[in-house]
Amino acid sequence: MLELDCGLEFDAASAEQDFFPALPPLPAVCLIELREEKAEPFLIRTQNLQRRLQRLLGPVDPASKRLNLRDFARGIRYRLIGSPFEQTFTYYLHAKQLFPKRYRDLLRLRPAAVLKVNLRNAYPRCYVTRRIPVDESGVPTGGAYYGPFASRRSALAFSERVLDLFQSAALPDQNPPRSNFPRLHLFRNEDVPRALLRGVQQGGI
Repeated sequence: MLELDCGLEFDAASAEQDFFPALPPLPAVCLIELREEKAEPFLIRTQNLQRRLQRLLGPVDPASKRLNLRDFARGIRYRLIGSPFEQTFTYYLHAKQLFPKRYRDLLRLRPAAVLKVNLRNAYPRCYVTRRIPVDESGVPTGGAYYGPFASRRSALAFSERVLDLFQSAALPDQNPPRSNFPRLHLFRNEDVPRALLRGVQQGGI
C-alpha cells in the first residue's frame, strides 16, 4: 500500500511560524487528523499541499463560509505524489480503507457508459446505459453490451454512426415501428463486408 509517509503535528498557536513553512508546495494526498477520538479524519488530494492547508487550517475568516478545521485538527499525514495516476490511486486506497461505506462517493466513482442492444424486441433498440445486469453465473443478461466508453456523449456519438451505417434507428418505446421500417441487423465481424456488399447491390445503402 502507498503509505502516507510524512507527518506533522499541528498547533494553531505556532502554525504560521513552524507548521505552514514546513509544508512543501507540491502535489500530495493528505489526511487531516482531528482531536476528537470518534471524529472522522479528513482526506484530501491537492496540487499544492501548502496552499491547500493554509486554507483549511489558516486563521478563520468570519466573512467566509469556507470549511476551516483550525480549531479541530491535531496533525496531518501526507504523501507527496509524482503523477496524477499515483495521486488518484493513493487517494482511492486510503479512502477505501478509512471510509468503506462511502469511498465511492468521495471518488465520484460510477460505472462506465456502454451501449446496450435490446434483442428482445422485434425491432432491437440501441441505447446508452451504465447498468449491466448479470445472472447467477455472472453472465450479462437482457441484451448485448458494447463498450466501455469514456462518457455518455462518446457512446451516443458511436451509436449514431453505427445506426447510420446499418440504416437503423433508436425508437422511443411508445412508438412501435411500421412494418416497413428498417431493422437493426447484427452481424458477426466476418459477415459485415458481405452484408454491406449485398445492401449496395440491392440499392439499400
